[in-house]
Amino acid sequence: MKYVKIFLLVLMTLCVANAFAAKYDSPVKMLREVSTDAIDQLKQNKKDLNSSKQVPLKKIHDIIHKVLLPHVDLDNMARVVLGRNVWQKATTKQKKHFKMQFTNLVINTYASALTTFDKNRIKFFPVRGGYAGKTIVQVNSEVDAPGSPPLPVVYHLTRKNHGKWLVYDLSVDGISLVQSYKAQFSAIIQQSNLEGLLKTLEKHNATLAATK
Repeated sequence: MKYVKIFLLVLMTLCVANAFAAKYDSPVKMLREVSTDAIDQLKQNKKDLNSSKQVPLKKIHDIIHKVLLPHVDLDNMARVVLGRNVWQKATTKQKKHFKMQFTNLVINTYASALTTFDKNRIKFFPVRGGYAGKTIVQVNSEVDAPGSPPLPVVYHLTRKNHGKWLVYDLSVDGISLVQSYKAQFSAIIQQSNLEGLLKTLEKHNATLAATK
């Protein structure tokens, strides 16, 4: 899927340590300031990330786990991309296995795109109607990539129990990350059921990991 790397590159704008969670009441401020911090971190590690054959894959995974995953609602994303009916019928073991493989899919695909993110710049726009008292908001942005027109990116965030803002979906040029994965997974499930999807994800993740 041609948009996967773009989706995952944009997700890096969420990177920030857990200690900063309470600092950002505004979802726009969080995205803007954290994107700057993320780009700085990528520049600091650019040499290592460009030399992936010399750097253990675990190091890249550790960076993503530390700075990215705490700000993405992966549990909710996993349920949605699998589909309500399939999720409800899945066993506890299957749900756990799928969440693990889905997370690995995001990490492995994302790791291959890390080195190009510092070439992009993002402009964020105010939340229409404000965000006060809301638990779900949409933040519009544009990504400026050298040699290309600005790319519209829309973040969908939720705030659970008055806590930090978490991204549960994002759209690039009108295409939803969650819906794109859901369509792909649904097609595989129709052909070979949930166990077939799990095996496909395992094989795909193993291939991605082997190429790092």
